[in-house]
Amino acid sequence: MPTLRRRYHELHLLAQDPVLLAGLLVVGAFMLTFVVWPLGRVMVQGCFTAEGQFSLEQFRRYVDPRYTHYYRRIFYDTVRMGLLSASFGTTLGLLFAYTTVHCRVPGKSLVHLLALLPTISPPFAIARRTDSLWTPSSPARYRP
Repeated sequence: MPTLRRRYHELHLLAQDPVLLAGLLVVGAFMLTFVVWPLGRVMVQGCFTAEGQFSLEQFRRYVDPRYTHYYRRIFYDTVRMGLLSASFGTTLGLLFAYTTVHCRVPGKSLVHLLALLPTISPPFAIARRTDSLWTPSSPARYRP
């Protein structure tokens, strides 16, 4: 019971800050619209055949022993890549932060800009790759 009372108190405090409440509502609506809704639609569409009959045939291969090894390998490789990139990024960020704060580095502003580069560049790189994906010589283009 104390946890319910505490949660009620937290919601009451949240309601007293309209900017925070509006921000949370916008983020919640964004997550619902662009994450939960599309994933739910994919899951529901996976449960029906092209004729509209209910079938779990699409999901059977995920538990099929012939394919389980591949899916497990993909999962472990993805987790490993995420952990390594997060660890390396955190270590590099700590090194940059410690160096710029505690050491006298010539060109401190340049070091700061170099530290911001990984934050700024991925959207541009993704946009460039997406743009080049649809060039006339791209393998993704349909050629009759």
